[in-house]
Amino acid sequence: MKRQLIVTLETVTPMFLAGADPTKPELRAPSIVGELRYWLRAALGGVLGDNLDTLKQAEAEVFGDTNGTGAVSVRIPYVELKTDRWNPLPHKDKMSKFEGFKEGQRFDICLTQRDGNDNTWLAAISALLLMVSIGGLGRRCRRGWGTVRIVRCNFSQANLDEGWQEILNFRPNSDKAWNNYLRYVLQATQIGIEKLSEQFGKRQSISLPTAYTITLSEYPIPLFVLKLYSNYTEAITDFGQIEHTCLGSGQLPVPSVGYVNPTRQASPLWIRVLPIGKSQYILLATLFNVNFKGSDYQAVKKFLTNQANFKEIPL
Repeated sequence: MKRQLIVTLETVTPMFLAGADPTKPELRAPSIVGELRYWLRAALGGVLGDNLDTLKQAEAEVFGDTNGTGAVSVRIPYVELKTDRWNPLPHKDKMSKFEGFKEGQRFDICLTQRDGNDNTWLAAISALLLMVSIGGLGRRCRRGWGTVRIVRCNFSQANLDEGWQEILNFRPNSDKAWNNYLRYVLQATQIGIEKLSEQFGKRQSISLPTAYTITLSEYPIPLFVLKLYSNYTEAITDFGQIEHTCLGSGQLPVPSVGYVNPTRQASPLWIRVLPIGKSQYILLATLFNVNFKGSDYQAVKKFLTNQANFKEIPL
């Protein structure tokens, strides 16, 4: 049975999404599929553990691999988006500017299931929800750029029950509403991911393999919220300055894996700028897998709560 879900996204902060030329803004399906794969792998890793071969099989079942196509395809209908240039590190004055897509613009993502079953369909939608709720798109998306939100969904051919439709239609407009939204997303994606993993033999005993694994069933993702801001630039600049100052003074110890370090490994800490009104924003920090051996995640949590004055969200 062919199913289709069309989701309209809006850029909350400028989005540095590109193709082969990283300096040229380009809205293309392969780049977005890459982000969806990231979130699918992160969620599956919390269920399948270090069984990487099985994880790859599950990912291929949904989005395909070099040997063939998956059950779900992603299409981006053409739309002309306005661009501009921004300093990706606004807390530093002398930086080359990136060209990207402006905030407040909309584009569609079309998910189509060509074959497969309910499991692959719900897993693909789960990856989309995680990308939109705690992730982002393009360069510097871990530091507040490339934040998007859902503004509209077309369910006419999606074959989704009311529970999934309700979550996809949820439009948070306050810090409390965002708290509820994130809880609903984690609960729903847990169901979607576990159904797919059971198809490939869910593991009961998990040794978490990476710093970027999400174990959804126990909600171990620490979420932290910072103060209100009047615009997204102010929010990104403030956090960047706090982080830069703490790193320079040694107040933020550098963990051996996954955080800011000389080898420039990807950070498991995601910063998102969330709109809660016409001219107000909050900053959300998401910290993955605090139990991963080899990283001093407690030092990062201490930095968030003590130096950056974030407040942890109880989920």
